[in-house]
Amino acid sequence: MEVQRSQFAVKLLPSLADFAFLMPIVFLFVRMEGVKTLLTDCDTGWHIRTGDWIVANHGVPAHDIFSFSMAGHPWYAWEWLSEVLFAWLNSRGGLAAVVLFSILLIAVTFLLLFRLARRKSNAIVALVVTMAAAAASSVHWLARPHLITLLFMVLFCGALERVRDGRTRLAGVPYLALLPGATILWTNLHGGFFVGILTIAAYGGGELLRAAFSADPEERRPAAQRAGRYLLCALACLVASLANPYFYRLHVHVWQYVSDPYQSQHIMEFLTLSFHHPAAIFFEGMLMLSVAAAFWYVSRGRFTEPLLLLMWGHAALLAARNIPIFMIAATPLVAAAMEEWLARLPELGVAEWLRSAVRKFNLVAAETSDTEHCPLAPGERGRRPGSGRPALCTFAAEAVPRGIRSEIIPGRSH
Repeated sequence: MEVQRSQFAVKLLPSLADFAFLMPIVFLFVRMEGVKTLLTDCDTGWHIRTGDWIVANHGVPAHDIFSFSMAGHPWYAWEWLSEVLFAWLNSRGGLAAVVLFSILLIAVTFLLLFRLARRKSNAIVALVVTMAAAAASSVHWLARPHLITLLFMVLFCGALERVRDGRTRLAGVPYLALLPGATILWTNLHGGFFVGILTIAAYGGGELLRAAFSADPEERRPAAQRAGRYLLCALACLVASLANPYFYRLHVHVWQYVSDPYQSQHIMEFLTLSFHHPAAIFFEGMLMLSVAAAFWYVSRGRFTEPLLLLMWGHAALLAARNIPIFMIAATPLVAAAMEEWLARLPELGVAEWLRSAVRKFNLVAAETSDTEHCPLAPGERGRRPGSGRPALCTFAAEAVPRGIRSEIIPGRSH
């Protein structure tokens, strides 16, 4: 019984991934106005009512069904599938269910973003950068379908980074072959599907630049081949996005909508963020880090990262609603650059106190990263090969009576 209780206690120790999941929720209810923030925008209501209409009429509307002045004019429910989902949630649990779903979407998005950044850096850097991304993204936390685009952006970036790292398949299926199918779902959930297509195209463009500017002739051909695969995938996703109730007319409508100057001059979320906003400091910080990271990547002959940072950074400066997209794209790229900077700083000719502080930070970060892989129960094997003894595992071993340590921390003999 004592062994079981001790195992249960160790399992309750939180991981940084737990913090990444809970962080947006805490931020929403402690630093913001909680549910009131998510329902600030009136669009939530008409999304639900559009979903009700679709369910009742077994089809999507082609003409305006709500307004008096524009009744009968062409209209596109470009988020029809999300609206059906919102209507179903509302029918089951009212606005509380819609809000809960939105909160879970936000929390899962930033959990996955942390995991993506974690693959590029140590756990502490990944968590700090993810926290900054969440804080800046909070300017557009509303109970609306666009939250699904944030989730898909993380998923697409994760898949593309796996391809770049050489992990080209998921359950035997190439990642690049999965993205067109995911685009069909994304297109019918939210009109921000073009974000995924542009992101894939940026990966292709980065490889084209690498092929053009590489000093190694043997590198040019593989880079050009990789560029071809990315660009072909982007084209396939564009074609896949035609699988929607409005066919190509949806794309025309989206283009007309985002290019209409009225939007950028009169609608709050299409305006540039006021830098007096409390979240602006996090956006500014990420912009500055992104500029430094972009130059650092270019100096190493890597162009995909600067293209992504330039494209979505420019979009974020144009409209506040694009800030979450930029923050998601920038988080793993900036985290990877910071990891390299911190690793090299102790070797530079800077003040000894700074080098010593960074060395200590790197040591703590390495131990914390190992803690994330600490096996917590018999049979669990999460530790990476060659890793040292995690600090939290040491704590667990010392805190539990000697006679039962081997039951809690496998592989340790006493």
